[in-house]
Amino acid sequence: YPNIENIIKFRKRKPPIQFPQFPEGDMIELLEHVDEIIRHDFESMNERLRAYRDRALICTLPETGFRIGEALGLLIGSINKRKKIAIVRGKNNEEAVVRFTSNAIAVIWDYLNIRYPLDLKTGKQRASLPVFANHSDSAGSRISAITPSTGGRIVVMRVKEILKRHPE
Repeated sequence: YPNIENIIKFRKRKPPIQFPQFPEGDMIELLEHVDEIIRHDFESMNERLRAYRDRALICTLPETGFRIGEALGLLIGSINKRKKIAIVRGKNNEEAVVRFTSNAIAVIWDYLNIRYPLDLKTGKQRASLPVFANHSDSAGSRISAITPSTGGRIVVMRVKEILKRHPE
């Protein structure tokens, strides 16, 4: 009965996936150095936008507890800057309230203020635009969300940059 063996194998309880745990001290140290991303001269406006976006993303993830896909799915209109909260749709399309630290709100708004002229050019309501947008040279003046896989690559690349400068 080869089909029964496959069914048992498929139905068998699997151990949960263990995600890597990062020491709190290392995370704090990383966040202390994340502002270095924006401390240099930029060759283009897109390069500047990418740096501010990446800083905002790296600060937002640990300070809110968002998964990368949840953060990248955020719309500007879903964030209440004054209350420091966002209403998001999580798993099973359920709404949840997520709290932001003052720092996360500040770096997100630093980025969005620089991006404001591009947002106006879209002709769309700003509230309907993604918080974290694609600023590749091929994107032009379009505002579209970056994908979770791209977001993950951005975080890895920027964290490696920071750790290379601060190997301790």
